[in-house]
Amino acid sequence: MCTYKIKLINELQTSSLGEKLSNTCFKKKVLIYLNGEIGTGKTTLIRAFIKQMGYNKFIKSPTYTIIEKYNIKNIILLHIDLYRINNIHELEILGLKEYIEESSICLIEWPKNNIKHIKKPDININLSYIDNHREAKIKYESIRGKKIINKLINNNNFINIKYIY
Repeated sequence: MCTYKIKLINELQTSSLGEKLSNTCFKKKVLIYLNGEIGTGKTTLIRAFIKQMGYNKFIKSPTYTIIEKYNIKNIILLHIDLYRINNIHELEILGLKEYIEESSICLIEWPKNNIKHIKKPDININLSYIDNHREAKIKYESIRGKKIINKLINNNNFINIKYIY
């Protein structure tokens, strides 16, 4: 598996990454995990992703609702936030596995270790603060994820990108 590191100078660049990823994933079945501390840009990236798909209404964070479902151009997109989930039993009660199987695109914040028994992601994004900027480490975890990431990297001009391993 290979990982790319992208330096994000500001919130606009975080949104831009979400838009570019959305363009690359459009009409593909994909599961994406987003990791990172509070305030590193997970929801910002996801909002830009959803807006780029053509959703024009308010996009709320699913911190308390846990799952937000969008039907955009006949594509079912799930935005899931597992910050408040403490154990596997809660995931089973929610029917998370079934939600994921029914969706076209699924974006999961705070996947934690307890979700990995449900399904391995196609793409794993880790957002962090480094000095005075944010950094996105993007890693593919499947053949589908590899195709998406290669297309994302090859079709966009990222100024601050580095292949790390």
